[in-house]
Amino acid sequence: MRGRYVLHPLFFAAYPIVLLFSLNMRKVAGIEVAGALGLAALLAAILMGLSWSFLRDARKAAILTSLLMFYFFFFRWASTPVRVPGFSLSHRQTLALLLPLHGLVFAIVIVWLIRAKEAVRDVTHILNVVGGFFLATSLLPLLTGLRPTIVAEAAPPPPAPAEGMIVARSPLPYLPDIYFIVLDQYPRADGLQQVFGHDNSPFLGELRKLGFTVLDRCASNYPRTAMSIASTLNLNYLDVLLGKVREDAQDLGLPAKFISHSLAFDYARERGYKTVYLPPDFGVGTPANADIVLDSGSRLSEFQRALIAMTPVQDFVDAAASEYSPAEFHRRHVRYMIEQLRRVPRLGASPMLVYAHIICPHPPIVFGADGEAVDALLADNPPANWARDPEVRAAYVNQVVFMSREALRIVRAILERSPRPPVIVLCSDHGTDFEVDWQRPEHSKLQERMANLQAYYLPGGGEKLLYPTMTNVNIFRLIFSYYLGGNFPLLPDRSYFSPDGAPYRFVHVPMDGPVPPLPGANPGEVSGAAK
Repeated sequence: MRGRYVLHPLFFAAYPIVLLFSLNMRKVAGIEVAGALGLAALLAAILMGLSWSFLRDARKAAILTSLLMFYFFFFRWASTPVRVPGFSLSHRQTLALLLPLHGLVFAIVIVWLIRAKEAVRDVTHILNVVGGFFLATSLLPLLTGLRPTIVAEAAPPPPAPAEGMIVARSPLPYLPDIYFIVLDQYPRADGLQQVFGHDNSPFLGELRKLGFTVLDRCASNYPRTAMSIASTLNLNYLDVLLGKVREDAQDLGLPAKFISHSLAFDYARERGYKTVYLPPDFGVGTPANADIVLDSGSRLSEFQRALIAMTPVQDFVDAAASEYSPAEFHRRHVRYMIEQLRRVPRLGASPMLVYAHIICPHPPIVFGADGEAVDALLADNPPANWARDPEVRAAYVNQVVFMSREALRIVRAILERSPRPPVIVLCSDHGTDFEVDWQRPEHSKLQERMANLQAYYLPGGGEKLLYPTMTNVNIFRLIFSYYLGGNFPLLPDRSYFSPDGAPYRFVHVPMDGPVPPLPGANPGEVSGAAK
């Protein structure tokens, strides 16, 4: 009876999809998983049919199909770029070198299958066991994730401001439109200088000419996007919002709940604001009740992007049909958001609270300094030595230059087209992590990750309330208190980092001064990047 049932092609088809879902279950819709499993099963059936037409034996065809499915999903891993000091190979160069070896392996397997007889039954049994084991173990993160993560409930929220508790009336005779524009991973000026050798004073100088106040010692409160945005939109720290979370908890979907239903959106809406949302093309939570959503439709979910990145599909669309590649989808969406933000004042829905989250200059690096398309870099989480590559750093700086120019176009259009002076917050969720070791933060200069961009256009004297070391948690506290008559005292400014594997094990990061020089870094390496 050994090897009688041929199940392993389905096991190997489902394994990577189930594993990816298990590791990200709070952020993935069930319909995406079902669709991916259906496509994988269809692909396995097609490969099974083709293999059978060649080998004329179901067990032999199943063995070849399982090998092809395994190779399909781990294709990118099998051709990982090689980047070490003094030597580097791109993904395509690595693939070109290894492809003959891959072909040799498949040739040996096919020759063996043609000649093999009784051993096929034993191999079928072994693959059934191995495939079943892989699929079963892929469910472990899912089962672990079902454990309760909150060990102590959050403190009750502070009472809503009562009538007569207004601490400051707006100096403006109207409710201003409020623009909260997040440029993901845009670093603070001193971080750009220390890590990349790039002088960002021309961009910041142009902002100041337009009436912006740029903070030079500001910081984010958390190193991860969902955490940072949840804290900012809810005007509080995560320990107050979430309660005490187990330090070994992996559920990054917890902060996303507070993005879906945030205090900032509710408070503004209660005061007559229309809420406008321009979503990123991947990552973080989504406000559930925005009045107006401006979405390009040219985007893939993070789950879909991760699956495509595992397979040769990405190489195929990059080479044969770049307009359908993940990089091109990302370019389209970023450009769409830029143009829509410039047009938002013409919606005529004033007063508006506009929240736009642009995944740029955050990788993938797909824009050159002049906005031209470049081959995608850092599309996935790269090894640390890749992030230290001078060419990659120069490419990142070029994308910063591109986004800086576009940010100026956005704010100029908003100021010119708004019937009355608006409030504009141009900021980032966190800084870069090119010199951050997420596994061993004690070996990192964590200030790089926390040092973010904060620039404010605050009409009616609001800029007088700003101070150099302000953190994101106080953005809406200041705005709502000054312009909407709220009672939101500023909180102490603190920044927290947490390592991979323990995202809720926070350590305090001192941010009282500039980003220090990084040992071993040579900023001059990227001095040739566009300024």
